[in-house]
Amino acid sequence: MGFPVRAGLVLGCCLLCVSGVGAAESSKLKVVVRPPIKKTLPQRPHAARPEARPVQSAEPLPAESVAIYRHVGKDGTVFLTNRPDGDGRYRLFGRFSTGRLMRAVGPDGVARLAERYAGRHGVEPRLIMAIIKVESGFGAKAVSSAGASGLMQLMPGTQRHLGVRDAFNPDENVEGGVRYFRSMLDRYGGNVSLALAAYNAGPANVDKYGGIPPFEETRSYVRKVLALYATP
Repeated sequence: MGFPVRAGLVLGCCLLCVSGVGAAESSKLKVVVRPPIKKTLPQRPHAARPEARPVQSAEPLPAESVAIYRHVGKDGTVFLTNRPDGDGRYRLFGRFSTGRLMRAVGPDGVARLAERYAGRHGVEPRLIMAIIKVESGFGAKAVSSAGASGLMQLMPGTQRHLGVRDAFNPDENVEGGVRYFRSMLDRYGGNVSLALAAYNAGPANVDKYGGIPPFEETRSYVRKVLALYATP
């Protein structure tokens, strides 16, 4: 099941906060995600990253902060959500800046997304992770000079074609990117090199040149991804 608009934020909080669970609680973790009431506002510059800890006072907070609530089930499962929707079992766990939560997704959180969607679309997770590493260096807010955005660097036209509403949402971006790469694999009969070249330079160029286009950027891109993919 896909996460909605703010899913990457909640996932990031899980990675950030689970280490604070007491020893008496199980390490099992379940994220309860509900559709956000409002879309995330643009991140403002911060002089320093705030530490992830419960907030004890009701001090004014910046508009882009997100409240995270928690409750612990009878079996020790930890539930986290950004919207308890009146469920009295949840208590405020803390408030975190959206930028902090996005950064907290990190490679570990991205790996979970890669595994989920690679499995769904029949692609090797390690290959998707290699693509993400070369495309954005695991930067969920990365933007290229050509306008490609997010972890898998989706171009605006590709985003519209895939129905990706928020390219900076890790969940939406990875799902769309994996789906698009799967379509390139299908187009070129499972040839990974050609699919990678098409992902980088577009299928029109691969078709035009009958193989990997003679662009140094594209050839370098294919080499880098394949090298990472081949590394255990």
